[in-house]
Amino acid sequence: MPTYTLTVIDTPGIQSYIFGSNRLRENIGASELVRRVTTLWPLELLQQAGDANVRGGKIEDGLHIEDGALAAEVIYLGGGNALILFRERARAVQFVTALSRRVVEEAPGLELAVAHTEVAWEQLAAGVDAAMKTLARVKNSRQSSAPLLGLSVTAACESTGLVATTLARHQGGAYPVSDAVRAKLAWAEEAENRLRGIFSEDFHRTGYQFPRDFEEFGRKGEMSYIAVVHADGNGMGQFFRQIGQKHLTNAREYIQAVRAASRAVERASQKALRQLGDALLAPMLEDKNKFRPLVFGGDDVTFVCDGRLGLTLAALYLEAFEAATGAEPVLGELHACAGVAVVKTHYPFARAYGLSEALAKSSKSYVRGCVKKGEQDFSALDWHFATSGLLGSLEELRKREYWVRAGHLAMRPLRLRAARGEWQTWPAFTGVVEEFKKREKEQRNKIIALREALREGPAAVKKYRQDFTFALPVLDASLHDLQETGWHGDRCGYFDAIEALDFYTPLTGDEDGNL
Repeated sequence: MPTYTLTVIDTPGIQSYIFGSNRLRENIGASELVRRVTTLWPLELLQQAGDANVRGGKIEDGLHIEDGALAAEVIYLGGGNALILFRERARAVQFVTALSRRVVEEAPGLELAVAHTEVAWEQLAAGVDAAMKTLARVKNSRQSSAPLLGLSVTAACESTGLVATTLARHQGGAYPVSDAVRAKLAWAEEAENRLRGIFSEDFHRTGYQFPRDFEEFGRKGEMSYIAVVHADGNGMGQFFRQIGQKHLTNAREYIQAVRAASRAVERASQKALRQLGDALLAPMLEDKNKFRPLVFGGDDVTFVCDGRLGLTLAALYLEAFEAATGAEPVLGELHACAGVAVVKTHYPFARAYGLSEALAKSSKSYVRGCVKKGEQDFSALDWHFATSGLLGSLEELRKREYWVRAGHLAMRPLRLRAARGEWQTWPAFTGVVEEFKKREKEQRNKIIALREALREGPAAVKKYRQDFTFALPVLDASLHDLQETGWHGDRCGYFDAIEALDFYTPLTGDEDGNL
């Protein structure tokens, strides 16, 4: 029974590495470097050695390690992971040494986590699962680095606080940066080229330029908001483990299946982003620079957009992801969850991203709870409008801002699709927001005042409606208490919609065609 060394590579701490700066150009370059470390550079190093299944910078499916001619075979690259099978452990260590040196030299500040696991060929699928567990232990037990901050009089990098080694020029000025930031900025243009390659010719014919500074989003001369949207596929780890369960005794079939699925997920996520760009064509003709993907590859996507488009684009992406995965025979329709953090333009970006990630996890937790009760998997989204800043965790924010004596003011997280017997859905929510918007010119004061009645509870809402002859938009006609009092049990159905009036804009724009 032949034995191989399975090497798994990951990049821990990429959240702070990519999103730790309030300069968008640095975030852009950092995202490109993470992609290169986990995809392009491993392929380049293996191709240079000439002993792996890599030709022309791509995985060659027809070359198999079990045939005896290869010293290494890339199983798949994607989702921030590299999974490579080596004939000998010494060759695996040599490869990781070369990759680590390149990371230190060309991507300073980015960490690698590596696990080597001995696996029998006939038990490769089980070996991959064991290697992933080993990698998780490596990541959890690693010691945080303590960079040397300077031994004499030095200037600090404005983005990282580390020792500045050069000046970066931007908008006619210069600012001190560390080696890590210098490397990120060096790859920003390459990231731009890769991003543009995803979108359609129709998209590019509009002359659209992706924003490179946060100030380019939103309205000029007014208080601007950006939306940070993080979307992640549901149960993807379990999905790939199930592939392993289907091919427990046939390693070659397992490699082919997991490689095909990884590629299909990549195609589907890029297709979903492309459809998002096409959906923006009409609005962007009048008002440009509203949308920019930052992380895209596999099922994990993060993009930034005008704060007024965050909810709309998040829902559209989830719809497009479902459709795109459904069109891939090896996948079938998959589902995802999204978190939308709407913050002021100059708010610390790392915290905004952290909130969007927490909101996506909130949606996933909601979905898992429903699945445990016997429901089928579905897509969902959650959001938060940080109009007065952020203080504390998401759970603390919700308790402080949305819990009242009657219960929970927020109806979110929301299911993406309408579902029988469920009223906490995206279509129901948008229907209420659009109805409020129709009434806004004549009844804005009444709608805003309704928010305070909702805070006081069902009885206060019923009295308010009677005093002002105010009818609530239909959220679910089958729930009498919801239509009469704005509450169903301990959940309020209308507070979210009122709060979203200034932060929900359908792609049709306003009556003049502008956003």
